[in-house]
Order: sequence, then structure tokens, then C-alpha cells
Amino acid sequence: MWADIILASFFFAQFPSAAQEGVPVFPEERSPFDARLALLDFREPTTIQGRVRLIDETEQAVWLDWEMRLDVSVPNRKEWRSIEGEFLLLLYALDSEQFARLKLVEAGTRLLLIVQSDEDGRRRILAYQDARLPPRFPL
Repeated sequence: MWADIILASFFFAQFPSAAQEGVPVFPEERSPFDARLALLDFREPTTIQGRVRLIDETEQAVWLDWEMRLDVSVPNRKEWRSIEGEFLLLLYALDSEQFARLKLVEAGTRLLLIVQSDEDGRRRILAYQDARLPPRFPL
């Protein structure tokens, strides 16, 4: 019992109290994991680019080797950001008509896509285009 009390007092002596004003209990720094999670935030329509790895007919989805994301975090400036490492991303077709067209895309084709998460959290393809073609506006 005394050992538990001594251990508990040692534990609480090592960390600042949350009640102390102006002293953060945990430092507020972004970890690499947080940065990866921020990449996966598709609440707003987001432009990305990648190569088709696989068309999943069961899920009506596309597995994409994700290469770049258009960063619009700075007002009046758009910049492509490379995705570090290999990043395989699952994207769902907006509807069955779009999926019928996506099934014709060959593996390895680089696509430019606009993606947004739906209410179920699935990343839906709002629009896409073969990246080898001249850009269309709107995409």
C-alpha cells in the first residue's frame, strides 16, 4: 500500500498541474501523423492527382496511387504539393454513370480529380479528367 502511495506521489510530481495558469499540460505541436490526417481532409472539394491502380467493380470505386494535392490554404495562391511516400487512396464514383466511364480507364493512367467526402465519410469523385489532356474548365 505504501508503495502505491509513493508511486502515485512520484507520478504527480513529474507533471505540471493543469490548474497552473499559463502552463500547457501537453505541448501543442503537430506530429507527422497529424499532418497525414490533414491530407485526408476532404470536407471541401479538393483537387488531387494520381495514377489509377485498380478499378473495384464491387464497390464502384477506384484505387489511386495518390501523387499530388492542390494546396489552396494561402489566399490567392494555388500550389501543387507532392504526397511523400506511397499513398494508396480509395475513391468512390459519384454515381453509376460516372463509374461506367471510369471502368474504361486503364490502370496506370494519371487522372486529375476533384474529390469531396460525403455524409458517410466516403471520398466521392465529383469530376475527373485524364491528366494528359489539356485542362477543361470547369473540370
